[in-house]
Order: sequence, then C-alpha cells, then structure tokens
Amino acid sequence: MIHAPERVRAIRNYATASLQSVADLQAVVQDPFFRGRLQQVRYWLEDIESFFLESLSRESRTPAQESDWLGGAEFALKMAARQLKSVQDAVVKFGSNVATAG
Repeated sequence: MIHAPERVRAIRNYATASLQSVADLQAVVQDPFFRGRLQQVRYWLEDIESFFLESLSRESRTPAQESDWLGGAEFALKMAARQLKSVQDAVVKFGSNVATAG
C-alpha cells in the first residue's frame, strides 16, 4: 500500500519531465564530457522509477518507512536536477556545440 500517492505522483512526474529534457539535450549535444553527464543524470532518473518507486507496490512499509524511502528518491531527483541544470546552463550559454577544452 502506498501511503502518499500524491508524493509518489509528483516525484514520478518530475522524473519523467527531466528524462525528456535529458533526451532533448542528448539529441543535440555531442561533446563526450557533457554526454557522459547526461547519461549519469539518465541513470539517476531511471533509478527513481526502477529502484525507489517500483518497490513501493511490491513491499509493505509503514508510513514513516515510506517517507524515508521517498526521501531517498527525492534526493536522487535533486542530484539529477542539479546536474541537468548545469548542462542546460552550459548549452544556453555556449550553444548546442558546447565542448570541453582538452
């Protein structure tokens, strides 16, 4: 039983929207460094669904345990969001041909 379905839905919606942003950037950014950062963001976002949220329907948790578990999902989401924003900011500043030196 999921005790906080609205919280789960909010996490899922944000992760889904972020995955779309990652896909959009992966379609235009060619630099290996930035592509690697985008891939890491994709992994974190996919883990939110496959590791955190999927298990909620399989495993029984108390409301407090679920809250802690969702806190982990939100932490992963924040890490992903921070990295995604960093890449987005670089693309806004330098264009889709953004590249690292070296």
